[in-house]
Parts: sequence; C-alpha cells; structure tokens
Amino acid sequence: MNINNTKITDYTGIGVKICNRSLGVNLTFTLIFAVLMAISANSFIKLPFTPIPITTQVLTVLLSGLLLGSRWALASQTLYISMGLMGLPVFSEFRNAALFLTGPTVGYVIGFLAAAFITGYIYENSSKNTGNPLRNLFTCFVSCTAGVVLI
Repeated sequence: MNINNTKITDYTGIGVKICNRSLGVNLTFTLIFAVLMAISANSFIKLPFTPIPITTQVLTVLLSGLLLGSRWALASQTLYISMGLMGLPVFSEFRNAALFLTGPTVGYVIGFLAAAFITGYIYENSSKNTGNPLRNLFTCFVSCTAGVVLI
C-alpha cells in the first residue's frame, strides 16, 4: 500500500480485502485500539504471589496487529503509551507514567510495541488471499505466537 492509500487491492489484517481505506478510517481504528488497550489494562486480576496483574492486554495487542496491520497497530500502541506518558491513568491498576516507569510492568508495555508490529507484519506478508482458511488460521497462529514471544 502506498502513502496515498490509492492501491485498489490491498490486504490488511485477517485477510480482508480493502479498497481505498482512508487515512481517517485508519486513524479512527488506531484510536479505538488505544482506548481498548486502556480498558483491557484496567480489567485485571491481582495475584498474591506476583506484582504483575493478569490483564487482557496481550489479546488486545495481538488483535490490533491482525486487524490493523503492522504500521497502524504500532501507531495504536504508541498512542496508548503516549496517553499514559501524558498523565492519563491508562496503565494497569489505573497507574499513570510516574508510577508506571518505576513498576515491574514497564517491560511488558514496551514489548507491546514490537509485538503489535511483528504480529501484523507476519500476518500481512504471509496471507495474501490464499483462499485456504486453514492456511490463514495457521498464519494467524504463527503471527500471534511470534507476538507473544516478543512480549
């Protein structure tokens, strides 16, 4: 896809064929996934034996890579981190940047950037409308596994 989004047949995320998806649509979905990251970070289960809570952030990161594609998934994760650095309580346990940068989860959040990009990149470049649902499912599994390894 070129910078003007004028390519007629482009495949982005989950093998969906798009036609001329505009910049506004991409930015809207990027914002939606950044907000979903904040919501999933703050729906957590605290375990007594670890300082790191269980959240649904990993699922949201992987879905952003699959649905948005590599570049826009990276943008959504960057926006999520930027919201926290601006002082919004979007990180796990409703923390902002001051508490986040000194906590044990900072490495996970930084890993979200790489995981979102790599998940989207592998899926974009491996499933160019093969027409075979099993191959698309396998590609989805491989790209998500790579993303989880990076986190």
